[in-house]
Amino acid sequence: SIRHVGAYGSSKAVDRAAYVAVQTPQGFSGMEFRQAYGMPYSQAFTDDASVMEAAGYDVRLVEGSPVNIKVTNPSDIAIAELLLRQCND
Repeated sequence: SIRHVGAYGSSKAVDRAAYVAVQTPQGFSGMEFRQAYGMPYSQAFTDDASVMEAAGYDVRLVEGSPVNIKVTNPSDIAIAELLLRQCND
């Protein structure tokens, strides 16, 4: 579930129709991406899309895929290699 947190720890249900889950990694133009990351850091940055938005770029959503994985930990490399082998078969 998702809830809005208010003062003193209170919470309230929200309309889920106004929210979507997004995946990382996300794709952007390399030139625009580098320019956006030239801005000073802000605690409002939660992902690459929030940085791009703050820089004034339009961020659009596209349909995701379960094979669009983020390689962060060593175990992710093994998963990525397995997915690549399946794509090449």
